[in-house]
Amino acid sequence: MSIQNLIDSAQSLQIDRRKVSNMQVTRSGRVKTSQLASAQPWIFRLEASPGIKYSTNRAMLEELDRLDRIIEETINIGQTNPGLAYLVDYKGEFTAAQRANITISSFDAANSIVVLNLTNTGLISNGAYLFRKGDYFQPSGGYRYPLTVTADVLRGPNVTVSVPTHRPAISQTGYTPTNQNVLFGTQCTWRVKLLVKPVYNIVPYDRIEFSETIQLVEVIL
Repeated sequence: MSIQNLIDSAQSLQIDRRKVSNMQVTRSGRVKTSQLASAQPWIFRLEASPGIKYSTNRAMLEELDRLDRIIEETINIGQTNPGLAYLVDYKGEFTAAQRANITISSFDAANSIVVLNLTNTGLISNGAYLFRKGDYFQPSGGYRYPLTVTADVLRGPNVTVSVPTHRPAISQTGYTPTNQNVLFGTQCTWRVKLLVKPVYNIVPYDRIEFSETIQLVEVIL
């Protein structure tokens, strides 16, 4: 849990979700853009807290060296440190009990849509918000890739609801989405590797300083 420890105590956390694209301005002044088809992996950059003690964190450093840039680790935002929950908190109007009964109906990867089944959620107004733009969610049952919602989504009158997502739902070997439950907000997790692994210095007294920003990249299989 070394990477998670650093996230939970980080001085700052940067989230990079930029699309892979190219922009060009023609001689006539027209702006042309093109986007490369990509799984749009999340990139995290964090500045470690300057107050980390070496004497109480040797195990964390050993684990960081074991992981290096080779082994992936599962991380979260707001589960192990509730003080970070505001970054990914669910903003819709469904209760926890209602959310627990939502299941996946299908993925529409071509249109970046996940279709959810609300049959068992009980009575709730058609005008209630299932999601607010920017909400985080993730199919359960071992699915690796969190998604964010790109528009407000109402409950509506139907038993299924189409949810627009920031990237296509990525297919995963051995995973069947149908009838899986849904994780919301702080329940989401990411599988990451160190993109940049800094060296660390021990400075007076008993403090750890990292040589550069720690960078993580989501592992897309």
